[in-house]
Amino acid sequence: MQSLLSIIDIMEVVLRPVRGFDDTMINRVIEHLERVTPWQFQTGPEMTDLDYAYLANRNQYDADSILIQLLKEKRSDRKVVGLVGVDLCTPILAFVFGRAQLYGEVAIVSLYRLDNSYYRLPVDPDLLNKRVVKEVIHEIGHLQGLYHCQNRWCVMNSSSTIINIDLKGSDFCSSCLTFLRERGWYGIRG
Repeated sequence: MQSLLSIIDIMEVVLRPVRGFDDTMINRVIEHLERVTPWQFQTGPEMTDLDYAYLANRNQYDADSILIQLLKEKRSDRKVVGLVGVDLCTPILAFVFGRAQLYGEVAIVSLYRLDNSYYRLPVDPDLLNKRVVKEVIHEIGHLQGLYHCQNRWCVMNSSSTIINIDLKGSDFCSSCLTFLRERGWYGIRG
């Protein structure tokens, strides 16, 4: 007789940092992500050049152009999250901390506004790590079909300021977790 709870395939996610990212920081992020999610993470090939996405009139990078490039370069069935240190924007948003395809394959997270130095505050590697982890989980949530959540403590809550990111948790609320589990996307199907 089959158990009511069955383990399903664990989702694998490839993190693709832009060239020059600190390996120690990437490893800390992966360790943290694997502690708080059932997913497996690994580092993929570095992104080398983002010039194609630069918008001189805004002095920012077009997040959607980077997503398109990540999709073109994708070589497996794993989800891919690009990690960049540049300021991202979209045509309708002044900036974004990250961007993902809803029910898609690729996402991007920018450390530019997640880092305390952007706000002229003391550098805090632990806080940066927590922020990056929350944003990666948030963007993967979009890849899995989740929209923004109204629960302000849920990792899927929309973040328009760094304060929103700091206040919310790194966990999905019960509604978002139910959505993921019903689709077999969070490690255990009930």
